[in-house]
Parts: sequence; structure tokens; C-alpha cells
Amino acid sequence: MKITKVEAIPFNIPYGKTLKWATGQAYAADHVLIIIHTNEEIKGYAEAIPRPTIYGESQLSIVTAVKKWFEPILLNKNPYSLHSIQKVMSKYPGNNTAKGAIDMALVDIQARRASQPMYRFLGGEQKSIPLTWMVNLDTPEKMIEQVIDKYEQGYKSFKVKGGIDSVQDVELVKNIRNTLGENIFLYLDANQGYSLSTAGKVIRELSEFGVSLIEEPLPKDVYIRNFSKNRFVSAVPDVCILGDESVFSANDVFRELNSDTIDLVSLKPARTGVSESKEIMTLVNLFGVDALIGTQGETAIGTMLSAHIALGLNVVNYPAELSFFTIFKDCLVTEQPAVINGELHLNDSIGSGIEIDEDRLAFYRL
Repeated sequence: MKITKVEAIPFNIPYGKTLKWATGQAYAADHVLIIIHTNEEIKGYAEAIPRPTIYGESQLSIVTAVKKWFEPILLNKNPYSLHSIQKVMSKYPGNNTAKGAIDMALVDIQARRASQPMYRFLGGEQKSIPLTWMVNLDTPEKMIEQVIDKYEQGYKSFKVKGGIDSVQDVELVKNIRNTLGENIFLYLDANQGYSLSTAGKVIRELSEFGVSLIEEPLPKDVYIRNFSKNRFVSAVPDVCILGDESVFSANDVFRELNSDTIDLVSLKPARTGVSESKEIMTLVNLFGVDALIGTQGETAIGTMLSAHIALGLNVVNYPAELSFFTIFKDCLVTEQPAVINGELHLNDSIGSGIEIDEDRLAFYRL
């Protein structure tokens, strides 16, 4: 089997509403569909998701990197030759999501060739996972309404976006907890928005409302200086620090775990593919911590791949942040993954199960 062509197709699909977080906002997904073709007519799919202010990648840079640099490396290679392919691609630093998408598409081909669902090809057994609903920034009243609505749909885990106003963040968490009680798992994503003194105060206050997890309370440059989380959470040892922007790669994960700055890793296959996700999970297990599947704003394409990787690598101790795809006005796949009572269910289609609706792709492609 040989690779014959690599497509990088930019597309734009509007969200159902404007999304806001501590450092910005967005109205639509400007992503890139990656399709790797082989001489056996087996194709692998993935979604590259640019985050210019986080990874330094744009939709245009991803298309350029894939077509100008990575396609020539891939042509005539065997899709199973992952290590040799990655070694050559590593000569081009950065390009996290472009490389991650290529890696996932290659594993998709491998699983399809083996006639296995990807989660099973990767060693997993269960094919469903509970989901976390990400509560996007809005007025406090509308955010609580959002949580109640999703709770009634079966969601039992909620991530609150914060980091702009620490007092409002704590008050919102308090109101959500008072509204829904102890039946939900509730945590806060500060998006690096707090100062050192504010972070310590917020963490102590959140613990009073049953919050045992907070994501990136401090700017990541604080972590890079080997700042120890214990200096500001020692009074609340049961509150875990979830690393996201501080752990783009396996090297980052090793640095942060070795420096004791985080307790939990947000694993995002969109930036680490399958291969580096395996490396990260090895580190997580060696250090005796845990990981959850984070969101990168995936459409149904990225969601299906991330779910397969979560289940295949047994990243199942926390609900996955993979409900984002439900807010899009449309999709590019012929069949979206099913969400039943707050859980995402995969079927037993071979590979990733992704099949592209060509009419929708023609409409949304750029």
C-alpha cells in the first residue's frame, strides 16, 4: 500500500452562536479537512484546527504546510511507516495541528485496512464515553439556563469558562452548584486569566462548592519558570490543576509533571495525533496522574477521531470535552456520532467511521 495524494481542504462552518472565552471570541470554524489517499482506494480523514494565538497556525498556514512540505514527504510512503514519516516531518518545527491531523489520518487508514473500528484497533473495548458540556461565557443568567438545559438532556459534567472576573466566576459556580446540587461534576477553565494571588483565593473559594479541578489558572509563562503549584494550592491539596496551554506536546507534559506544576493533563488529539497521544499517556501513567480529553472546537470529524483515541487509549476516567460539535449549524459527515443521555456513542464502522458528504463539502469549502 502506498500514499498517492494528500488533500488539505479549507472550510468554514458557522457556529450556532458567538462563542466567547477569556482571551477572545469566534463566530465560525475555519478548519482544514485532511484526506490521505492510497493506491488501494482506502482513504484516511482528519481535521486540522488552527488556533493562531495559541499554536501560531492559521487555516492558510496549515494548507501551505501540508501541500508544500508534508505531502512530498508522504507520497509513495506506506501508511504504516509512521515513525519514518514523523522523523522527516519533525524537520519542520511547530505545525502542531497539521502534523496531528496527518498522524490521525494515517492511523485511520491502518484501521480501515484492518477492517476494525479505530478504538478497537488502538486496543480499546468500550465504545461510549460520558461528555462534558462547556459552558461558554455569557450573562450569568444565560449561563445557568444553559447548564439547566443540558442537565435535562442528560449531561452530568460541566466546564465553566472564566478567567475575566474572578468574583463573578466564583459566584457563577456557587449558583450552578446551588441550582443542581451535588449530582454534577463541575470545574472551571480560567484560560490563564488569574494572577498568582487571585488564583490562590479563587481555588480556596471554589473548593467550598465542590470544585476539585481548575484548568490553567495562571499564565503558562509562570509554569515555564518552574513555578510549583504547591505554593498556592497547598492550603487546598484536593484541588487538581489541569494543564492545557502549558502542555502542547509530550515534552511539555514531561516538563510540567517533573516540575510538579499540574496534576492532570488535557489530552487534545487535534495537536498530538495518535502517536504523541500515546507518548503522553505513557508519561501520565509513569507519573501516576491522569488525563482527560480536552476540546479544540472540533466539528463532527475531529470529535469522532478524538472519541476513538480516548476509548482506544483508555482515557476514560473523566468525561470527555467532546460535545462542542453539537453547536454547529451543519456538518461535513454523512452521519454524526450519537449523543444519548449525555454520552457519546460510536458505531462499529471500520476506521474512524468518517464519510464525507460531498455536497456539503462543496458548499462549505473555501
